[in-house]
Amino acid sequence: MPPKSGKLFKARSVGSPEEVYSKLDGYMTSDKFETELTNINLVTNIEDLQIHQDGVDGVFRYDYVATLINRNGVTEVPVTQDCPFRILWDEHDKALAWILVLVKKSNANRVAVSLGSILNADVREADIYSADMNAYITRNFKTKIVLFDNMDLPGVNKNTIYGEELVQTTLFNEMAEHGTPKWIVTESELHGYTVGLGGDVGVTIYNNVENLEYINFVVKEILPLVK
Repeated sequence: MPPKSGKLFKARSVGSPEEVYSKLDGYMTSDKFETELTNINLVTNIEDLQIHQDGVDGVFRYDYVATLINRNGVTEVPVTQDCPFRILWDEHDKALAWILVLVKKSNANRVAVSLGSILNADVREADIYSADMNAYITRNFKTKIVLFDNMDLPGVNKNTIYGEELVQTTLFNEMAEHGTPKWIVTESELHGYTVGLGGDVGVTIYNNVENLEYINFVVKEILPLVK
């Protein structure tokens, strides 16, 4: 099974869980796609919608056309992409909600924008501040890769360090003083997963996990880092 990826977004003005469910329930649109090779309707809809004490879950499903090139020419193939998501509400700020989309980042951005449009909500990228990322790295001492960005060293903008025990090194401490950790690969001390984590709250778990396990990990371990 491939790694499971997703991205977390913050949203305001989404309404209550009941209002969100009402707006998303039964949502469907269709757009005509017509070329010399293809004439089909591309459907976007929301399926498997559920409301429960932890939030609102569903699957954002959309069609697109992939262009395949082979020795016989060009073929256009309709493809359906399923994007599971969860919307949950902040414990301390009831006007703030979080949208977790369980697909790779490029697709997650599209889904988050679409959900924001349906809900008439202000959806934006979340981020992890460098201090919180550093704290997470040092808590998970099996961190193996750290990419530093925005380096204030002359002639150096980015720097990546690798190592089984890099958190304990002088080099890591020096880099943390001069740059922002933007992407890491670590082993979660709490869950035991090998995780790739970006400052834009893109999260990849390289272990074999189910959707609910992925969601629970992000909610319990990553959401507290996000501002």
